[in-house]
Amino acid sequence: MSPQNKKQQPVWARKSVKSAFGRWYESKGALYRFGFTFLALAFLFNTVVLLPVWQKPMAAFVNVNACAASVILNLFGEGSHVMDGIIYSPKYALTVLPSCTALEFSGIFCAAVLAFRAPRSRKLIGIIAGIVLLSALNLLRLISLYFIGVHLTSLFTAMHEEIWGIIQIPAVICLGIAWVQWASKNDHLENCSST
Repeated sequence: MSPQNKKQQPVWARKSVKSAFGRWYESKGALYRFGFTFLALAFLFNTVVLLPVWQKPMAAFVNVNACAASVILNLFGEGSHVMDGIIYSPKYALTVLPSCTALEFSGIFCAAVLAFRAPRSRKLIGIIAGIVLLSALNLLRLISLYFIGVHLTSLFTAMHEEIWGIIQIPAVICLGIAWVQWASKNDHLENCSST
């Protein structure tokens, strides 16, 4: 059979295939853009944080986290002090490392907010609120780990490595979902009021 004798697909068949693909891509395109942008920003953030130029600022950030936890512990009469990121008292000493801050989880949350299509003002509000809430949760984590170290030393490793990880990951996801719902709700209200 020569190429000239082959039947070509009817125009309507070609159009329906193209339109089916177009509809599929349109329905998934925003999701793919979000996923790619989120992964790129999260990778960039985690790569930049590892650069040697951030060692001194990171040490200062760790110390600020330790000091904030120490202030709260002292409200409970623990008599704690901080030196080089170590919270110590007559009862217990807790070393705060960069991974013990809310930095990684805040970076993931901020990458998700920046990747989502929303006005800059809502992104800014989301980022600020997210960082504050995740930092507060991390302070609660540090304080609880200190008290677990003092009173339930045998549970410290499980709480530190497993339980708090299980708590923090869903917290980031729930916070992200709450922000998306808030940003989308306000967008819907603005569209309704402008019509």
